Amino acid sequence: MDAENGKGEELAMMKLVEDVPPMPLVAQRVLQMSRNMEDIAVADLVKVVSTDPGLTSKVLATCNSPFFGLRNQVRTLSQAVVLLGVTAVRNLILLHSLPVHGRSKPSFEETSMWMHSMGAALAARHLAQRSKQADPEEAFLAGLLHDVGRLILSLTMGERYLTVFRSIYNKEGASIVLEQDAFGFNHAEVGELITRRWEFPEDLAGAVGRHHDDVSALSGLTLVVRAADEVTHWMGIGSRPTEQNEEVGAGTEALGLTPEELESARERIQLSLEQEMAVFQQAS
Repeated sequence: MDAENGKGEELAMMKLVEDVPPMPLVAQRVLQMSRNMEDIAVADLVKVVSTDPGLTSKVLATCNSPFFGLRNQVRTLSQAVVLLGVTAVRNLILLHSLPVHGRSKPSFEETSMWMHSMGAALAARHLAQRSKQADPEEAFLAGLLHDVGRLILSLTMGERYLTVFRSIYNKEGASIVLEQDAFGFNHAEVGELITRRWEFPEDLAGAVGRHHDDVSALSGLTLVVRAADEVTHWMGIGSRPTEQNEEVGAGTEALGLTPEELESARERIQLSLEQEMAVFQQAS
């Protein structure tokens, strides 16, 4: 019976992922182009994205947001690439293309999920810069998507998932345990499936799927994402704050972060979070 239940739960998870809309064609093309970042021709990238005027306007609006603090207004995608770099613009294109956007009035739970994802993206970028274990912009994107499974579960299951998420938010148990008990699968498994379906790079999909694995088996991008997730929970971004003296987690310990470095990371992330959340609200 257990084997039958397990098979049924796996099929349910697969069906759930299959029902999620694919990435738009422009985003798919950008992902294909970015597999070799060094070989991307700016003109080719601009040509592909310009076929979607709505996406182009959203990317330019984000480039001109206070977060980037550019002195002059960015009027074209070519200018955006020159000023911000190919990877940063690639990330904005993918951000604005995620099918989880478009809900006019996000719930408290959905807002909490986005805040946590945003905090983890900022933390991952900072930790990648400090540890040299991953490219900072790749780490930012992986941190942003590490809990995309939660957003998919919220989008497809509605209140049924949000009830479980409230327990996660209140730290009544480990997220993957609470989800596994309720559904027979968890957000990391769903996230890995969906990022593979959207054809994100293999190492990113692996980081999304494995960031809750035993730390001793993690390295590189996946370890950075694990540590970023821990730091974000420790700061209470998208969840109830931890106790003042609570340890951050095994991932940050594996990266060798000192208490002073953690405080520095906290300050940098907190300063950037409000502006970054404004950027993400434009993507909704």
